[in-house]
Amino acid sequence: DLAIIGSEGQANREHVYVYRNTGGTWGLDQVITSPSPNEYDDFGFSVSIDGANDRAFIGARLEDTGGTDKGMIYFYEYQADSEEWVERQRIQGQVGEGDQEIGWSVAHSGNFLAFGAPEEDSDVEDPANAAAGSNQSGAVYLYEYNSDTSQYDFFQKLKERDAAGAISVQGNDEFGRHLAMDGNTLVVGHRLDDTGGGDSGAVNEFE
Repeated sequence: DLAIIGSEGQANREHVYVYRNTGGTWGLDQVITSPSPNEYDDFGFSVSIDGANDRAFIGARLEDTGGTDKGMIYFYEYQADSEEWVERQRIQGQVGEGDQEIGWSVAHSGNFLAFGAPEEDSDVEDPANAAAGSNQSGAVYLYEYNSDTSQYDFFQKLKERDAAGAISVQGNDEFGRHLAMDGNTLVVGHRLDDTGGGDSGAVNEFE
């Protein structure tokens, strides 16, 4: 009974619109504006909403905290007593390297949250390493909801795999540009993968 729409990319117009279905009628629940004073952070570039738990996730892929264009995910939760969406957490992966564009994509399922950083440069799944490797190979970060803190904790970092399931990183593949989650299945697109021909693209499925 919830829908979320991002509107990004213009100065002072980076808003997210949350709609709620009440009695068969959709109405505007709240307009969430970027909490950052910086223009052109692309707040709302990606969005995902968890209607079962009243949680919303908003990507700002060009947010500069921690490095130019590092990106950020904002976690909001609906506060029933005040009837408003309240910011709970800002998530940026595990290291401070810029130019990752965290928040290009975002998806959730149950208590898991996944977001893509398609400009990330490392060759490894070490969460403390986001540089010194294949440029723009991309990465996906997984976080899990902690009911004790009401926030998300780091769970795992993923890099692209070959057909046998081994890590196979190549520059400019942009792994993590697109995501989808359903149950325990995560599907990740890398649109410029060359395995089937130049920039033919590929998809990895994780369980």
